[in-house]
Amino acid sequence: MKEEKIYAPETAADLYEQLQEAYRQKEDIRKAYFALNRLFQKCLFQNTRIAGVRFSGSFSKTDYLLKENNASRALQRSVNAARIHLRRQNNLREEELKGFFDYDFKAVCQLIALVYQAPVPATLEVLFPQDDVERPSDIKAQWLRVIVSHWDDVYLYAHADQDYSDEVKIHYGGKSPYAVYQDWDWSYLRSLLKEGCQLNLIRPRTHEGVLYPELFIWEPDYLVDISAIAVCFETFGASPYLHLLNKLKPQPNTSAILLGNLASQFLDDLLNASTEESTYAESVMKFFKTNAFSLLTADIDKDFHTQAQRQRQIIKDTLEKKLPALNKKDGIRYD
Repeated sequence: MKEEKIYAPETAADLYEQLQEAYRQKEDIRKAYFALNRLFQKCLFQNTRIAGVRFSGSFSKTDYLLKENNASRALQRSVNAARIHLRRQNNLREEELKGFFDYDFKAVCQLIALVYQAPVPATLEVLFPQDDVERPSDIKAQWLRVIVSHWDDVYLYAHADQDYSDEVKIHYGGKSPYAVYQDWDWSYLRSLLKEGCQLNLIRPRTHEGVLYPELFIWEPDYLVDISAIAVCFETFGASPYLHLLNKLKPQPNTSAILLGNLASQFLDDLLNASTEESTYAESVMKFFKTNAFSLLTADIDKDFHTQAQRQRQIIKDTLEKKLPALNKKDGIRYD
């Protein structure tokens, strides 16, 4: 219910009004960035939830909306720069945030105008900076996410998921004296490449404007069920049919497994409790309703409730006492 309230569908006028309020909080720059990020995420969520595609994070949602709405390259750069600052706001100094805020505010406003086809109100436009912020031209990163534009047999060309303005040139085909591994050839990637696909470049080196990554990760947001792959390997051989067979076999159902699943629910309930703490009885009742068949067919231990109550108390003590104490000792903020 809480999430539905936060992300209730809103019009562009509603979002512009909230952007005005966010700008008024500039004196407390972290509070202003928190409000701006909330609006940015709301815009992404509301306009991608019925896209028919499952997105893994803000980067893929932003990329989808910009492409679907034919955003200019300049707007793509500014919106992605804002997304990065919003994501890293807790790691940036207040002076840096103050320098970025007006540009990021303008980018979010322009994104809403593009997606909702509603012009930015004059009351917000007068707040925009008139100059363009300078972007660094050098790429220095342990890893870099890029969106592929085009390619040939030796190089691929892409736009980086960073605060950069230029298209980057990446060596992938054939051997090169500047490559990290001299005897490795990444040209097999050509059969996987397509316009708009994503790559993660791990520890890229730069030589004369060309990137030479140590490792390529193709479509990093494509999630694979490792457990499903693992069941395909047995001592007698390996086959994808083992995964199919495993889906047809009865799933193990024991008192210990059920207790572990219930403990997982205790953790979720205690973490997500808003004002009033979720009670043991409420958690157990919810678990019984969604696991009735498993509970009926398993040989439940007589002391199941006793063990469950002990598990809940351990989780509760860890969340309320042990974890905050450890974080306080190490100087880490605990939320």
